[in-house]
Amino acid sequence: MCDGGARLFDTDDPYTVSFIRGLQEFSRYYSSVHGGICMVICVFGIISNLVHILVLTRAPLRRCAVNCVLTAVAVCDVLTMSSYIVYLLRFRFLANEEGYSYIWIAYLLSHAVFTIALHSITLYMGVALAFIRWQALGNVQSKWLLPSSAWKMFGISTVVVSVLCIPTMLVHTIVKMPMNALPSIAEPATLIVDQLYTLDMVQDACSLFQVNLWLTAIFLKAIPCVLLLWFTFALVSKLRDTDIKRNDLYSKSFRKHMRKTTVPDKTTYMLVIMISVFLATELPQGFLALLNGVYAADVHRFIYVNVGDLLDLLSLLNCSVDCFLYCAMSSRYRHTFNHILIRAESWLRKKKEERLNAKEWHKQYNYSAGQIVAV
Repeated sequence: MCDGGARLFDTDDPYTVSFIRGLQEFSRYYSSVHGGICMVICVFGIISNLVHILVLTRAPLRRCAVNCVLTAVAVCDVLTMSSYIVYLLRFRFLANEEGYSYIWIAYLLSHAVFTIALHSITLYMGVALAFIRWQALGNVQSKWLLPSSAWKMFGISTVVVSVLCIPTMLVHTIVKMPMNALPSIAEPATLIVDQLYTLDMVQDACSLFQVNLWLTAIFLKAIPCVLLLWFTFALVSKLRDTDIKRNDLYSKSFRKHMRKTTVPDKTTYMLVIMISVFLATELPQGFLALLNGVYAADVHRFIYVNVGDLLDLLSLLNCSVDCFLYCAMSSRYRHTFNHILIRAESWLRKKKEERLNAKEWHKQYNYSAGQIVAV
C-alpha cells in the first residue's frame, strides 16, 4: 500500500477514534461468522442459478433478449460463488497464518482478479438489462430486443472488463516468506520445511497502483452504478407516462374495467426490483471505491480491512436473488419450471420402472435356471 496522499480520518479526534474502534469491533464479531454465512449463500446460490440457467435456456424463454442477459448473469454468478467456496475452504476454514504454497497464492491472486472481473461483468449486464427493457417500452421492434444483441453486449462487456482488470493483476506480486519467519520445531540443521509464499504489492509501483484504483473506481463501479440509477428512474418514469397516457385515452368507467381485466407489466416491475437490488449492494461499494481513489491509505486501513467481509456478503447476496425474484413474478417462468419438474419426474419414474423390470427379469431368469439344474 502506497503511503502519502490525502487523509480521510483525523486520528487525534476522539469521535473519529470511537468510530474506527466501532468498525474494528464489528469486524471482530462478524468475521467469526462470515465464513459459515457465505458458504450457505454460495451453495444455495449455485443451485438456484443452475436451475435459473436450465429454465432460461428452454426454447420458450431463450428467444428473449432479457432472458439471454439473465442467463449470462447467472453463469457469471455461478463462477463467482464457486471460486468463493474454494477461497473459503482454503483461506478461511483451513487458514495458515504462516503462509501458503505457491500454487495457493497464485490461486488467491487469480481468484481476486477473476471475481472482480465477473462481478463487474454482471454489473454491466444489469445496465444492459435496464437498457433493453427501456428500449422495449418505446419500440417493440427494436433491434436491441434480439437475443443476438444481448450476447454481443455480453461479449463486449467481457472483453472490456477483462482489459480493465489487467492492472489489478500487475500491481500484485507473489513473494517468498522469509525462512526465519517460519516456526522452528527442530534444530536448523535437521529442520526441513517447504517454502511458503504470500501476496504483496509490487514495490515502487505507486503510480500504477493509483491508476488501478481510479480505473476500478470509475469504470468498474461509478459508471455502471450511475447508468443503473439513470435507467431505473427512466423505466419508472416511462411506466408512469404510459399509465397517464392510457388514463387520458379512456373514460373513467373503462379504466376501472381495464384495471380489473388487464395484466400489469410485471416484467418491467420485476426488472426494476432486480436493478434496485443491484443498486442497494453496489452503490456503497461504488462510493467507497471513489473514496479509495482519493484517500487510498486511510480507506484501506480503516474501512476495507474492517468491512471488506460485509461487502463480499452483499455481492454474494446479489448473486443469489435473481432466480427467486423471477420465479416470484413471472408466470411464464414458473410454467416452464413446472414443465421441467414434470419431465424430470416422468424420467425418474421411467428409470425406476426399468430397474424394477430388470430386477424381476433377473429373478425369473435365476428361477428358471435353477429349475433346469434341478431337473
